[in-house]
Amino acid sequence: MANIDFVRLKKVADQVDALQQSQALGKFRPERIPNIAFPTAPFSCSAFEAGVSPDCTYRLISAALEEAKHTLLVYVYEIHAEYMVDLVKQAHAKGAKVRLMYDHGGTHAEERDVLEALADDGLEIKPAPSSGGRGVFTVCHQKFVVIDGKTVVVESANWAETSIPLVKEGDPFKKGNREWMLRMDDAEVAKFFTAVFDADWNIPDLGAPGGLVSVDEDDIVEAMMVPAELVARPQKIFDIDKFDGATAVMPIFSPNNYFDVVSARLEKAEESIILQQQYVLAGDKVDDLLQIVAERREKGVDVRIMASATFPKNWNLTVETLDAVGLKDCLKALNLKFFTHLHNKGVIVDRTHVAVSSTNWSANSITKAREAGVLLTSKHLAGYYAGVFDEDWNEGIAADDVRKKLLEVGGGEIV
Repeated sequence: MANIDFVRLKKVADQVDALQQSQALGKFRPERIPNIAFPTAPFSCSAFEAGVSPDCTYRLISAALEEAKHTLLVYVYEIHAEYMVDLVKQAHAKGAKVRLMYDHGGTHAEERDVLEALADDGLEIKPAPSSGGRGVFTVCHQKFVVIDGKTVVVESANWAETSIPLVKEGDPFKKGNREWMLRMDDAEVAKFFTAVFDADWNIPDLGAPGGLVSVDEDDIVEAMMVPAELVARPQKIFDIDKFDGATAVMPIFSPNNYFDVVSARLEKAEESIILQQQYVLAGDKVDDLLQIVAERREKGVDVRIMASATFPKNWNLTVETLDAVGLKDCLKALNLKFFTHLHNKGVIVDRTHVAVSSTNWSANSITKAREAGVLLTSKHLAGYYAGVFDEDWNEGIAADDVRKKLLEVGGGEIV
């Protein structure tokens, strides 16, 4: 049994809850979650493209969107980058029927105006079901597209300049977030993601208040960490990896089945567990996942964890959380010489099973938010993302050295 300080975990969880009160989160209405039949067994898919930000995700997602001929479903938390909006408009101009949902609370007012104006051109636009009379989830934080009923792209990245930097073929490296992205070409996988999109799209408007709490995100001033050293280009830049090989694909959605699927896979870890997360915050379900990880480590499983030190409060809470479960010595921060932020939500088990998803390791993300992703069983694809992680780890900063290597600027509270 792992030596876990549950009293300390509870104190950290209380701090997380207090900080979340400063966010514009919707009221969770579990009774209104659409009734979707989730698969009990994985799909089998054999056509993939894997990519990472800031290296190559723009090329991956832009090529996919440019293929849209008939239908395009866009379900992304935040859509900020003008060039991403242009890709959607171009798909519509070429004849694709476009339906788009975005999170009202996560999208600034001027960006909402841009998206709503698309309706004037014939695109169908809706706020996601996290606010207003359609509110169900605290936040609709998913990031996926479905193209022509046969292609799905899932990602950790929002459609922002730092998340998917505009880097075309032959362009130099551009600093941005570390993110993971995956394209799957499979009609059955696309059918399931379409079913989730349709279910959320069709949630009725009951005319109830929005349920957003506390201050608007526009009013939050975020403290940030910046590198004390000069910005540099990482030693290795990763290209898109195309893979054609039969692979088990299990959709993982919050709040439906992410915890069950991921916890079951972690419990079976025999050699290694890799976590590359924006943060790891004590709370409901996260504590359970960490207990599994700690117990597998006691059985000899190698555990490596990376998180973002960009925002000090989240970083400090991550350190406290992992220290309480005896995993602090497994933690490194992403090196901000090369990246603006670690926004990934990656899980790799035994370099064979990999989760590409929007789900953060926080209680809200796992239990109350709409999130989307997949868990793959593929040594090739897991190996690609593990190889990226290895490079990040080698350049990473040990938890105890973060204050030496990074400088804090700004102020405020974020979670």
